[in-house]
Amino acid sequence: MRMTPEVLPQVKARALVVEAGKDRVVKGVDRYFALLGSPRKDYLVFPESGHDLLLDRDREAVARAVRDWLIASDNYLQ
Repeated sequence: MRMTPEVLPQVKARALVVEAGKDRVVKGVDRYFALLGSPRKDYLVFPESGHDLLLDRDREAVARAVRDWLIASDNYLQ
């Protein structure tokens, strides 16, 4: 993860960043989001979730949000 801040500005693909509000492992997700070079990027926060978003209390909401984002992204490409 040391090189992540250097690489993120080079990312030009559409991106979705999902943050767990109670994550005790990964910190500074909003900073990583800001560093993304993509002009089309989205940021979602699940304030009550912990690090394992897809295993946590909001797992179904997370899965729906990612699915909806992917569908919207696919529609954007058409």
